[in-house]
Amino acid sequence: MISSERLPVPPIKGGAVQTYIAAVAPRLARHHEVTVFSVQGGDLPPEQEIDGVRHVRLAPAFPEATAYLEVLLHHLRQEQFDVIEIFNRPLFVLPIHQVAPASRLVLSLHNEMFRETKIPPELAIATLDVLSHVVTVSRYVADSVRARYPQAAHKLRVIYSGVDVERFPAKGTPEAEAMAAATRQALGWEEGPVILFTGRLSRNKGPHLLVQAMPQVLERYPQARLLLVGSPGHGAQTPTDYAAWLRELAAPLAGHVHFTGFVPYPEIPRYFAAADLFVCPSQWAEPLARVHYEAMAAALPILTTDRGGNPEVVETGVNGLVLEDWHDPQAFARAILELLDDAERAAAMGQAGRRRAEERYTWEHVAKALDEVLTAEPASKGAAQPAGRRQRQTEAGQGPGQGHSQTSTEEAREEAAATPERIPWATVAGPKRAALPAAKSGRKAEWNRSERGTWADTLGQAVFGAWAVRRRQGHPVRPRAPALAFQQRLSPRLLVGAWKGLRAFPRPAMLAETLRKLTMRVQRILDLMAVAEAARHRRRRARHL
Repeated sequence: MISSERLPVPPIKGGAVQTYIAAVAPRLARHHEVTVFSVQGGDLPPEQEIDGVRHVRLAPAFPEATAYLEVLLHHLRQEQFDVIEIFNRPLFVLPIHQVAPASRLVLSLHNEMFRETKIPPELAIATLDVLSHVVTVSRYVADSVRARYPQAAHKLRVIYSGVDVERFPAKGTPEAEAMAAATRQALGWEEGPVILFTGRLSRNKGPHLLVQAMPQVLERYPQARLLLVGSPGHGAQTPTDYAAWLRELAAPLAGHVHFTGFVPYPEIPRYFAAADLFVCPSQWAEPLARVHYEAMAAALPILTTDRGGNPEVVETGVNGLVLEDWHDPQAFARAILELLDDAERAAAMGQAGRRRAEERYTWEHVAKALDEVLTAEPASKGAAQPAGRRQRQTEAGQGPGQGHSQTSTEEAREEAAATPERIPWATVAGPKRAALPAAKSGRKAEWNRSERGTWADTLGQAVFGAWAVRRRQGHPVRPRAPALAFQQRLSPRLLVGAWKGLRAFPRPAMLAETLRKLTMRVQRILDLMAVAEAARHRRRRARHL
């Protein structure tokens, strides 16, 4: 099991992927020999065994995926594994396949990693071709892959994440009540409803909407409190402009909005026990936030947004409410008041969520379903082709997200192993050399690792290309521009501009940092455009009425 390059396993600094691995690996180790590759962190040693799982930590968190991948490939050359599960890094698949051609490869997706801004279509096709399965944490993520590469649909398998229901006592039980009383006393609170948010303090997560909704809530419940559990980054209190602005926004509500900062995962349950309502105000297309499972285990009614995969585990009127006006603070206030006004209904929703968590979303369920995938026999080969324009998400109940019965694998292809020193892009991309049009100098620009000396060439080329070409053409990206028009410009021809821009960066570290900033900038632009489109939709609806 190969974790990403950012956080260690166990999740001492948080992370949904790391939490998933730490929970599933010991259960798989009851029947298999399991090795987990991750990074060092805190006081964790480079290598140790925990609950029957061998942990190999390569180095402290890498500044970029390139260095982590190179060290990882060195280790994989020294050992042999029947199955290798790669988490959230499709760009790792082909290099790993080259050094371990006899191993079955499974890709576990916790985000939309097959967007064109993440991986070029040609590289995605080659990647999907060598994979036995693609496991996703929601139908939303599976549909994102299927819409782009429909011939890979038979490899998709939706396995929802899980939660340790024993760690999160259900609201109303003696254990939960004792935990709640101790937590409220530590916070200096007595009576009044507590609205809980857990997650990173970022604009995409939407905690500012809850702060903006609090004045309306306080009009009816003067003792209400908003509890924001989390920090701007994983396991760090690193200040950000957004976090500073959020605290300024909450300043007039002193005493009613509380920031905990980063909280280690073992301490999270006590905050759920102290709450009366959980809110997930995601503003981006969330793959499926794992906090929903924790809220269900704690028997809390859930208020979530109709974004990404979140509605797949929350059913309006059953275990919570799904908010369609996800960008409107007043809509959040009305929904919060609706649940606080009817305590009996809210309690019934919480108990329904607890039952769902026990019946569907325990780690035992997750490990059993994943074990079926990892041990499945190879099936007939199915090459993937690009789907063209992306389709809408399928209706609930359709596609491979239903149940755990769809399994298929593929014979590992025999390819020449790469040399220990370098893996050229020409061999990674497939039998034909993937080439881009010539630059102005007339020199052919090929995707060759020796050209740049870093895998980061591909990590952000589409995002950088869209930004660079738009600016070069004198068309600044405006928030009020239709989102569809902007997305249509993320076409393959922009890779030419991306390549020219990438060649201007002599050092991989500088390139990686620049791509990170540009990705954040484009994401903010897309968020603003989404809000603008929603506002225009409301105005059109108002005129129609």
